[in-house]
Amino acid sequence: LPLGADLVITEFKPPALFIGRSLEQLALPKKELNVIAVRPARMRANTAIMPDVTRPIDGDDILVVVSRPNVVRRYLERL
Repeated sequence: LPLGADLVITEFKPPALFIGRSLEQLALPKKELNVIAVRPARMRANTAIMPDVTRPIDGDDILVVVSRPNVVRRYLERL
């Protein structure tokens, strides 16, 4: 979802590297990935919560990220 010319919102399932690690440990803002919400598997699909940077990421979570276009795709391709 575009947010003007230079930002997009992207949702994605966390890769294996993220599972069991917290957002704090992953330090995603240093990689130009800003998690603005998490959709935990235990909640309804249309529900998102503010991210708790200390909570371990679950494999069934969906991360909602703001970044420049293509940053998420390029980051995930390098993993």
